[in-house]
Amino acid sequence: MAKLALTDIFTEAQALGPIASPASKDLDILRRIFYKVNLIYEEMAKRRPSVIVGRKGAGKTALLHSVYLDNRYKIIVELTAHRAFRQMVDSIERLSKGTVLVEEVSDLWELIFWHAILAEMAKLEDKQDDLAMIRNYLSAIGLAKIQSPYAFIERLVDLLKKHGEAENIGAISAFFGETEFNGCTYDQVRSAAIDFIERNDMRAIVLLDALEDFRLDDRTMCHAISGLLRCQGSFRFPGSPCELRCCIPSELYHRLMELSSNPNKDFQHRVIVHWHASELVPLAAARYMAFLELCHPQTHSRFSHLKLDKRSDAVQLWTSVLPSTINNRIGLVEKPLAYILRHTQLLPRHFIMYLNHIYQKNRREGNSPDNFTAKSIVDGVYDMEDTILKDILSGYRYVYPGAWQACERCIPYLHLYFSDGDLHRVYNMRGTKVDGILEYDD
Repeated sequence: MAKLALTDIFTEAQALGPIASPASKDLDILRRIFYKVNLIYEEMAKRRPSVIVGRKGAGKTALLHSVYLDNRYKIIVELTAHRAFRQMVDSIERLSKGTVLVEEVSDLWELIFWHAILAEMAKLEDKQDDLAMIRNYLSAIGLAKIQSPYAFIERLVDLLKKHGEAENIGAISAFFGETEFNGCTYDQVRSAAIDFIERNDMRAIVLLDALEDFRLDDRTMCHAISGLLRCQGSFRFPGSPCELRCCIPSELYHRLMELSSNPNKDFQHRVIVHWHASELVPLAAARYMAFLELCHPQTHSRFSHLKLDKRSDAVQLWTSVLPSTINNRIGLVEKPLAYILRHTQLLPRHFIMYLNHIYQKNRREGNSPDNFTAKSIVDGVYDMEDTILKDILSGYRYVYPGAWQACERCIPYLHLYFSDGDLHRVYNMRGTKVDGILEYDD
């Protein structure tokens, strides 16, 4: 795969960059894409959370990747959620012959995460040969040449078959706890790894991005989720230099809480992502300035004196390039920034999508990057409304599958401003006629 460059990130087609976090670990790209000056990042730096909970489009992946900008983390393992869950589900189905205990699934997750850390540590430069035990152990279990952490799960099952058929998932952790490989057990190797990390003033972390396609009606998937929640709640003990950090979509947060065997413990180290307009404006300004610097240096020079970590300077950038007011689609006068923001749900993805599209319309009209017209703003917002609406509803497709149809049936019968009672009445009359729709209080 060709190395990603900044000119691939900030283009005329996406002036504020992509809406999804790029799959690049280039520090220059990450610094330009990720905006540190916000309360969420400050809270994460202080609390070192195990769980990032946020809406679709809230920037969970970007926050997850922010550890690459923290030089304390020398060992970083990143797993793709759908692949990790697929392997876990397959393993549960192959190994379980009766009751599946959440503790056993949690132990299996922990084995996977720790062996992924060990494999990453084996790649480190080691002049004193302090990592010899880890490398010998990985060689003995056949993981020395395996690059993919997902292949480890298959290797676990193969090992068990060589030493007798497993009766349950718990047999895996029991097997690794009791068996010596090249003269050392898994527990001894893990202790040596922790000691090495602490002596060298390092931190290790496993990153697991959000799984968009949770099949909550699948019993095996529910076992895998319950085990993961328990594992992440206990993975980092006090003072531990090793962490696990997962992303969870807040659209499914309460459903996932129900799957947790101990919600207070499993979610004790969580950060819930909520954005304020005062944080989104500087974030977008920093991205737009990065674009101008790359593609329109003369325009950039006009604003290079601005310090975008100050909200007032970020607002000044936008007020300089946007018109002072716009007439919205019903003829009312509004400030353009407020107009765009009120069409979002205060999520970075929505704001960036609108601004990228507005920029394109403005340029097609023949205007410069520092002179947006009212027409490009009003038309650009209108063009993107349906796309953003579908993006919002897609996050709820597993918990509220009939939401789109219910909206289509109810909204035409509601005024611009309506009470909860009005919505309840219309929903009972129109919305519940959708097949599979939930009752109003559900």
